[in-house]
Amino acid sequence: MQWQPFDWGQKKHKIEELRSASSQTTLTIQDAEQQVLLDVHNRFRKLLEARALLDTQAAVQEAEREKLRVMMNRYQQKSALLADLMQQQSSLAQADNQYQQSLAAFWSAMAAFDHALGRD
Repeated sequence: MQWQPFDWGQKKHKIEELRSASSQTTLTIQDAEQQVLLDVHNRFRKLLEARALLDTQAAVQEAEREKLRVMMNRYQQKSALLADLMQQQSSLAQADNQYQQSLAAFWSAMAAFDHALGRD
């Protein structure tokens, strides 16, 4: 063993290096935590948006159904043309399609949110 009374600041530099590495590790962990929280918040916001769109499409679908019912009554009373009735049926089919797309988007957003929370 050798003992040197003067280490020319080697111990001080080693301690500073270890403190710096520890600080860097702490910052890396905090950064990872913030990224996870940001991802969860974004997925939750997208889930809320998908739910709002789904509710809107459900209301549109219901309105189109009511319009079709009214148009069918008018057609039966001969106050509307068949072309108008067919146009309304087409509008309802389009509303149904948009609702199905919104429903798929909602479930995709729900799955992504569950994945972000770790509930696969």
